[in-house]
Amino acid sequence: MDPAARSEAHQQAVNGAALAESLFATAHRLRQRASRQLFNEQVTYERLRLLTFLRDDGDLTMSEMSSRLGVTPRAVTTLAVCLESAGMLTRQVHPRDRRSIVLHITDAGRDAADRLWDAHRNAMAAVVDKLTEDQKTALRDILDSLDTDR
Repeated sequence: MDPAARSEAHQQAVNGAALAESLFATAHRLRQRASRQLFNEQVTYERLRLLTFLRDDGDLTMSEMSSRLGVTPRAVTTLAVCLESAGMLTRQVHPRDRRSIVLHITDAGRDAADRLWDAHRNAMAAVVDKLTEDQKTALRDILDSLDTDR
């Protein structure tokens, strides 16, 4: 590769990396803003994700939840203890493997997950609604281009 092409490729990588960092930072700030506005002490964003997996996928063991959330088993335990004390889930010994704990969402947890995801979507929609129609179209096109798993 000639030096000019190498320089251009390097510049594109740097720009791509800078854009990726900006995307991560923006997503983090938006999530923080929504968390401050919407979630009480009992249901943080991380706890809401745990409840959502249980709501959508049914009962899961602590190790399955650890894999789904991408966190350590100890982190799942901390989340589960808080949600259990709030009456949003129960922890039970696995019927076939006494060493495993199964997480089960309660009606209160299901209601909280539904209500908070609705509120979260509404808060994010309020942010997006500040964009012009052209900006919304461009954002949709960009998101579609980035979503290569479709």
